Amino acid sequence: MIIYNCLFILLIISVILFSKENKISDMMFGILGLIVILIPGLRDISVGTDTTNYPRYFSNPDSGYDGRREVEAIYSAWNQIVSQVWDNVNFYFFVSSFVAIGCVIFFIKKNSPKPIVSLLLFVIIT
Repeated sequence: MIIYNCLFILLIISVILFSKENKISDMMFGILGLIVILIPGLRDISVGTDTTNYPRYFSNPDSGYDGRREVEAIYSAWNQIVSQVWDNVNFYFFVSSFVAIGCVIFFIKKNSPKPIVSLLLFVIIT
């Protein structure tokens, strides 16, 4: 929980100090965006209420997710693609976080007039 509090404090300070677009605010957005990606990407398997189901399905896809056989086709395909690169659960979490949150951060940077404020709102909502 300490890392989330530090992230909120950094984001709020960045919103106050870097409200205008310049090189420093772009660099700060990149650093904060990387932190937002790394927090879920480097988490332990035991963190979260249903996180244990993801590595279980990743390691044994025949069992289904959470003991059920109904698994979405895209989710199953994603697991197969990542397992072809490296059959490591920590790598799976990192790559999944990088792709999912990285896309959000990319679109925030491209479309938001105030990217750091938008990143703060994204972190608050999630």
